[in-house]
Amino acid sequence: MEKSIEKIWNQGFLDEGALVAPKINKLYEAKSINTIDKFRSMYHKNYWFIWLLLIVHGVGSYAFTNIYIAVFMSVLFVPILVLGKKQIKIMDGIDANQSSYQYLVAFNDWLQKMINDFRIVYRFFYPLYFVGLVSILALMDTGEDGEHISMVSHILTSKQVFMIAGIPVIWLSVIVFLTAVVAYFSPNLFMVDIRLVYGRLMDKMELMLKEMDELRA
Repeated sequence: MEKSIEKIWNQGFLDEGALVAPKINKLYEAKSINTIDKFRSMYHKNYWFIWLLLIVHGVGSYAFTNIYIAVFMSVLFVPILVLGKKQIKIMDGIDANQSSYQYLVAFNDWLQKMINDFRIVYRFFYPLYFVGLVSILALMDTGEDGEHISMVSHILTSKQVFMIAGIPVIWLSVIVFLTAVVAYFSPNLFMVDIRLVYGRLMDKMELMLKEMDELRA
């Protein structure tokens, strides 16, 4: 062969008159649009799934505890939904009529900003959610024959629990410590959540951007 594959490839991509470059452009355009469409669809579904979580937590908390815990658990999801709706509006407003590279860059910029914004919200959500779960467990009815006895009642009436001024110090200290741990690791927990839901698509976008940058160099 007179020309190596590498020379043919370079000539095809760099020569505006060659047929390879337009084919590569069309390939990346199709790949980028397909990946972003999947991400958009998944993001919309996830938004409505959070609405479902709000309802389930509200109803479940009321059924097992009381209206106050139900309201608390429901309200926790409101900031996520408000920010989620705002991000949908921004995401849907990204101009799809630009080149595939510019479209992918714009979408990736939005994605990074979206992650940073949600990271702030979830820094407060996770520890408060943990407190809500502990409250549900503490207030759940553990009595028999219709007698309402909660875990809190057991603790406060137990002679084996160390108390100071009627406060179960050790139990309360453990809860405060665990809440602080959850708060400290909340950014990490959020990134685990994000990776579980969108990780594969995020990796695809990162790889495409890297390849397109290399080809444009």
